[in-house]
Amino acid sequence: MFKKQERMQPVRDNVQQLPPRKVFCRICDKETTFSQVWKRLSEQMYCMNCKHEFQDVALLYSQLAPVCPQCDEPLESRGFDYGL
Repeated sequence: MFKKQERMQPVRDNVQQLPPRKVFCRICDKETTFSQVWKRLSEQMYCMNCKHEFQDVALLYSQLAPVCPQCDEPLESRGFDYGL
């Protein structure tokens, strides 16, 4: 049986887990803590939202802000830090 926390966390391929950190959120206009932080090591091969597998990853990532062609979910870019 899975633990509750394991069920809530999405499976992330090709990422490096980073320690939690405090960041300034421009949207909230305040400092907040990200408890889950990761760095994308390579381009996404499929959409984390709809699970659509990409045929031409290089073409998707040639755009300034790549999105899934099926559901328009923004894709994570290699080398950037992300958090929740």
